[in-house]
Amino acid sequence: MPQPGENGTDAPQMVWVKEGTNIHPVPIKIGLDDDINAEILNGIKAGQEVVLSMEQKIDDKKEARSGGNPFMPGPPGR
Repeated sequence: MPQPGENGTDAPQMVWVKEGTNIHPVPIKIGLDDDINAEILNGIKAGQEVVLSMEQKIDDKKEARSGGNPFMPGPPGR
Protein backbone atom coordinates (compact mmCIF):
# COMPACT_ATOMS: atom_id res chain seq x y z
CA MET A 1 0.00 0.00 0.00
CA PRO A 2 1.44 3.41 -0.91
CA GLN A 3 2.43 5.70 1.92
CA PRO A 4 0.81 9.15 2.20
CA GLY A 5 2.18 11.35 -0.55
CA GLU A 6 3.05 8.42 -2.82
CA ASN A 7 0.96 7.57 -5.85
CA GLY A 8 2.20 4.01 -6.09
CA THR A 9 4.06 4.58 -9.37
CA ASP A 10 7.39 6.04 -10.37
CA ALA A 11 5.77 8.15 -13.09
CA PRO A 12 6.35 11.89 -12.73
CA GLN A 13 3.23 13.92 -12.05
CA MET A 14 2.47 16.84 -14.39
CA VAL A 15 -0.08 19.58 -14.74
CA TRP A 16 -0.54 21.95 -17.67
CA VAL A 17 -0.24 25.65 -16.80
CA LYS A 18 -1.58 28.50 -18.94
CA GLU A 19 0.52 31.65 -19.26
CA GLY A 20 -0.94 34.20 -21.65
CA THR A 21 -1.96 32.27 -24.76
CA ASN A 22 0.53 29.45 -24.18
CA ILE A 23 0.25 26.27 -22.13
CA HIS A 24 3.15 24.16 -20.91
CA PRO A 25 3.67 21.11 -18.69
CA VAL A 26 4.94 21.66 -15.15
CA PRO A 27 6.20 18.80 -12.97
CA ILE A 28 4.59 18.73 -9.52
CA LYS A 29 4.95 16.80 -6.29
CA ILE A 30 1.71 15.53 -4.76
CA GLY A 31 1.29 15.13 -1.00
CA LEU A 32 -1.88 13.81 0.59
CA ASP A 33 -4.42 12.48 -1.90
CA ASP A 34 -7.88 11.07 -1.13
CA ASP A 35 -8.86 10.50 -4.81
CA ILE A 36 -11.03 13.64 -4.68
CA ASN A 37 -8.59 16.29 -3.48
CA ALA A 38 -4.82 16.33 -3.72
CA GLU A 39 -2.25 18.43 -1.91
CA ILE A 40 0.34 19.88 -4.30
CA LEU A 41 3.58 20.28 -2.39
CA ASN A 42 5.61 22.04 -5.08
CA GLY A 43 5.77 22.82 -8.78
CA ILE A 44 3.09 25.48 -9.11
CA LYS A 45 2.29 28.65 -7.19
CA ALA A 46 -0.97 30.09 -5.91
CA GLY A 47 -2.69 32.05 -8.66
CA GLN A 48 -1.27 30.09 -11.60
CA GLU A 49 -3.94 28.94 -14.04
CA VAL A 50 -4.04 25.15 -14.39
CA VAL A 51 -5.66 23.68 -17.52
CA LEU A 52 -8.20 20.98 -16.64
CA SER A 53 -9.41 20.16 -20.16
CA MET A 54 -9.09 21.37 -23.74
CA GLU A 55 -11.09 21.27 -26.94
CA GLN A 56 -9.47 21.26 -30.34
CA LYS A 57 -11.27 23.23 -33.01
CA ILE A 58 -11.19 21.72 -36.50
CA ASP A 59 -11.26 24.29 -39.30
CA ASP A 60 -11.02 21.89 -42.23
CA LYS A 61 -14.47 20.42 -42.97
CA LYS A 62 -12.76 17.48 -44.67
CA GLU A 63 -11.38 16.40 -41.27
CA ALA A 64 -14.74 16.76 -39.51
CA ARG A 65 -16.25 13.40 -40.42
CA SER A 66 -19.37 12.19 -38.71
CA GLY A 67 -20.09 8.57 -37.95
CA GLY A 68 -17.71 5.70 -38.40
CA ASN A 69 -14.83 4.68 -36.24
CA PRO A 70 -12.35 7.51 -35.54
CA PHE A 71 -9.54 4.96 -35.24
CA MET A 72 -10.05 3.46 -38.70
CA PRO A 73 -8.59 5.08 -41.83
CA GLY A 74 -10.96 6.64 -44.31
CA PRO A 75 -11.70 5.26 -47.78
CA PRO A 76 -9.07 5.89 -50.49
CA GLY A 77 -9.30 9.14 -52.40
CA ARG A 78 -11.11 11.12 -49.71
